[in-house]
Parts: sequence; C-alpha cells; structure tokens
Amino acid sequence: MQNDVFKKLALIFCGAVKAPLICLFLTLCFLVVGQSSVIAAESVAYQNWIVDITNNTTEAHTANDSGSSFGLFCSRDSCLFYVHQNFDCKPGEKYSALVNSGAVSGPVSVECAKINGNIFQILVPFNLVLEASKNAEVIGFAFPLSNGTFTVARFSLAGSAEAMKRTLIEAAKAHQPAAPAPSEPPVSPPGSKGLKDIVI
Repeated sequence: MQNDVFKKLALIFCGAVKAPLICLFLTLCFLVVGQSSVIAAESVAYQNWIVDITNNTTEAHTANDSGSSFGLFCSRDSCLFYVHQNFDCKPGEKYSALVNSGAVSGPVSVECAKINGNIFQILVPFNLVLEASKNAEVIGFAFPLSNGTFTVARFSLAGSAEAMKRTLIEAAKAHQPAAPAPSEPPVSPPGSKGLKDIVI
C-alpha cells in the first residue's frame, strides 16, 4: 500500500516539476531508507539552483542548456556531489576528470553509478568540489571519452552557495541519532562525506 502511495506522490511531483533527476533520487532513497509513512516534499529556488527537501533527503542542483545537471545530494548523515549527463560509462567504472571554477582547479576521481537506467558520475574528493563551488560564477568538468577526446560540462554557480548551505542545514535537521550500532558498520556510498565533516 505504501509503495502505491509513494509512486503516486512521486508521479505527481515529477509531473509538476519536470525534473527526472529528482524523481530518480526520490525513488533511490525510498529503496535505501525503507518504507516511510509520509514523504513531504518542498522545492526552493536560489537563482539558478533548486533545493529539494523531503523527510529523508535534501538535494541542491542546477542544470545547463544541454540538459546535464550538477548537484549536492544528502541522505541521512552523508552527502555527495554528482554530475548527471548523457555520458557513456559503465556502472562501477572509475576514472579521472578535471574540475575548474576559476577559484579552484584540480583532478577529481569519478565513479559511474547507474540509478533507474540513468548514469550518474559521483565526484571525489568531496572537499575539492565543495571548494571549487565557492566564490565563482561557473564550474566546469572535463570528462575523458573512450575515443581519446574530452567532453566538458559547465554549470552556473549563481545561487549555489545559498542552495548548498540550505541543503546541509536541512540534512542536519533531518539527521536523527542512530539506533544502537549493528554488528557491522553501515557502508557509506562512494564519494560521500559525513555531515559533521563538511565545513562551508
């Protein structure tokens, strides 16, 4: 029954905002976190960025003219940066890319993840991407292609500082003390950073 309610809510929400990335992450988090009785969603715009808030997740994201998106996604007590684009890589594949925002430039590690049929590039190290997202107008990523060339994705950072700050604040609010420790510690998603370790 709860699955049917979630599906209806997700379809209504997705139809209203026309953002398939949000729908993918809502579905993923539903599967990871488990069934929840109520999913409350709120979207707030900060210039070129959107913050989506639910009971279990927060996400700040932007899109460029080619339909690619860049964002910060937080679930429970960890966060990660991602890029989503029409990009051919194999899930689990790791490779190097470059980030440049004028404020910071450097190499990043990328891990491809397939979520509901779509490829996402998880960006590591978290702190380098966070620093590159501060005090700049645009951020760009250069991803290597199998034919020896590169594809470049650029994103506006107008509103990103406020959007990311709101995402981290909402994620911290939603974080509740964990239940007694299980026999094995939970595995954090690759590229994620604990909320308590993120400094803006």
